[in-house]
Amino acid sequence: MPCNSLHLFTKEIRAAVSIKFLSLIEETTRHLRQQNFQSVGILASQTTRASSLYQDQLKQAGIEAILPSQPTQEEVGSIIHRLVTGKKKYTDLNLLSQIIENLEQKGAQSVALTCTDLPLLLPSHPTIEIIDTMDILVKIAVETLVTVN
Repeated sequence: MPCNSLHLFTKEIRAAVSIKFLSLIEETTRHLRQQNFQSVGILASQTTRASSLYQDQLKQAGIEAILPSQPTQEEVGSIIHRLVTGKKKYTDLNLLSQIIENLEQKGAQSVALTCTDLPLLLPSHPTIEIIDTMDILVKIAVETLVTVN
């Protein structure tokens, strides 16, 4: 499912459908584990963050989730809102880059953009690997389709 926040309903969706349900959170965690990351910064919507979707899954995999402070999380939420509503500011790119650098300073080995809109603003960073959860999901979906057919 191409929306991180809606993964709050993963159990219900899996129970309601007969097709394979691909989880952004599970697949991103698998990718991070395969890349041997020990810690990852998480930039998410407030809903995704508050639900601990990534934090819980990463903890089970032995990966430390590094989160921005609450005031910084509110800035991330504002950036996401502006992206979704088409009101992006020129300063959003620099602000997001600074937030990523702060997560790196806190020990993140990579930063997962767990709101699928964030890579539209900043698909890469010069000093740390950016994990695009949608990119991971697309690759897994293609692999799944090729395997099924």
